[in-house]
Order: sequence, then C-alpha cells, then structure tokens
Amino acid sequence: MANTIKGTIKMIGETNQVSEKFKKREIWIETEGQFPQTVSMEAQQDFCSELDNLSEGDTITASIEIRGRVWNDPKTGKDRVFNTVKVYKIETDF
Repeated sequence: MANTIKGTIKMIGETNQVSEKFKKREIWIETEGQFPQTVSMEAQQDFCSELDNLSEGDTITASIEIRGRVWNDPKTGKDRVFNTVKVYKIETDF
C-alpha cells in the first residue's frame, strides 16, 4: 500500500544499525491543516543517507508504505499488531 504525506520536518534521528544487515533512521513530520498531526516515519537501509540532505523546518512530500505485523505476546498469549510507516522517496518543496 503506497501513499504520500506532506508536512514540515520536526526531527531527523541518527541512523540506528539494528543488525549486521539492517539499519533504520527515524524522521518526524508535522502535517498541515486544521488539526496538524506529528507522524513518525522510518527510512531503511541505503535510504537512511537520503535524510542527510534535509533539515528540521523543511517542507517535504514523502512517499510512504504502511507496514504491519502480528506479534504474539508470550506472557499473555494475545496477539498485537505493530505498524511501521516506511518512507522510500522524499521531494522537497521549496
């Protein structure tokens, strides 16, 4: 599932090397409109370096993919769903 989201960058995190083969980097943007929302997105792998060219305060349009996975909590036996908003393309609006 692919979508776009437009907003102003509020925070760009450091690259986090999760494992030998996987890295990710968090970015927050605040949407526009009557009820602005702050959305956390995640860049992964080689796309992490694309965030180096951005700054807090920049207005961007991000192409995103919403991912979800089910996890069974071994303590309770109940399933939970975790979602990730993955950004794979960013256009700056100057």
